Amino acid sequence: MAGIAISYRRGDTGWITGRIFDRLKEHYQNAEKSGRGDQPILFMDYDSTPVGADFRNYIKGVLNSCDVLLAVIGPRWEGNDEQGKPRILQDSDWVRIEIETALTKNIPIIPILIDRTPMPRADMLPQGLRDLAYRQAATVDTQVDFNSHIERLIREIDRILGIKAAPTAPIQPNAPAAGSPQWRRPGLKAAYALASISLCALVGILAVIFLGPRKVVDPVYTAYSSPELGVTVIFPNNIVTLDNTQRKQRRLAFRDADGQPLIYVSRAAIPERKDPKIGRENEIADLTRMNFVLTYVAPEKEQNWANWYVLSGLNHGAEFYFRRWYADDSVVSLEFMYPKELAPLFDKVIPTMTHEFVYTSTAPKIEP
Repeated sequence: MAGIAISYRRGDTGWITGRIFDRLKEHYQNAEKSGRGDQPILFMDYDSTPVGADFRNYIKGVLNSCDVLLAVIGPRWEGNDEQGKPRILQDSDWVRIEIETALTKNIPIIPILIDRTPMPRADMLPQGLRDLAYRQAATVDTQVDFNSHIERLIREIDRILGIKAAPTAPIQPNAPAAGSPQWRRPGLKAAYALASISLCALVGILAVIFLGPRKVVDPVYTAYSSPELGVTVIFPNNIVTLDNTQRKQRRLAFRDADGQPLIYVSRAAIPERKDPKIGRENEIADLTRMNFVLTYVAPEKEQNWANWYVLSGLNHGAEFYFRRWYADDSVVSLEFMYPKELAPLFDKVIPTMTHEFVYTSTAPKIEP
């Protein structure tokens, strides 16, 4: 039986990799039930090495059962250690071992670039990983194009594994869950009520229902304190829900009703040169390379480089606002990335959240 292994870095693409895994699992389980023969086994989080085992051999054993490796790559795929140096350059890095093993075994690898993350350059990778830069990549958008990109990815996996394609059922709009944030798609009752309406009227009403702007509500805030990050943040609990599953990796996410992250809070090791101005210029260069359009940069006129900077602008139809604070031993970040249509709402949310945001001067120690 064929196997599909998924390589990713939790601090980079943990949440979207889980979503990709769920879609692949759903697809192949349904295919198996339809009688199309044996379907692939999915391997994810196979780094739970048994106690006393050599994790390098364990990974090799898992990959012996796989016929394709999906390498999920986001903007933080290289990873940073406590000194701010790329983990991908370390011999003991899980992600490096996984991909190097697959390359050595000539297992087909599909790099999956999240939200148009650029492909890593060969000269930036360790020698054993450089062939990865020449593999044809797939793109997965975390927003409106997610479904179509996943369907294309599944077709490519099936081609590699020699699985005969079958017609797929049309994707239905997601139904909002009870208690989820209050801006969402309308329910099915409206669709049923349209049954007796003329075709022209039906088309017009559907355009308003499914293509019209999301309902924007006034934010209602609640506070959350994270001992792992050493921060207290208030957030609009009727707009987003808290995802703190990566809190031990010093990362929080706040998601909308469809599971899309709109807000991130994180804490990372401080660069070797504790200089916000240099950090800002380096990040501007990175964002420009990824086709982000900057519309606001601060501090500029303030000439206050004590411990913070702000970057905001546009990215493929979405708006973003990043604020970094330089603490004594770490950089604390509050990031917003939201659909342009929600700009009036986030014009209220961003000033409130940044003004009320509190962090400790040093990063708390995290118990293993």
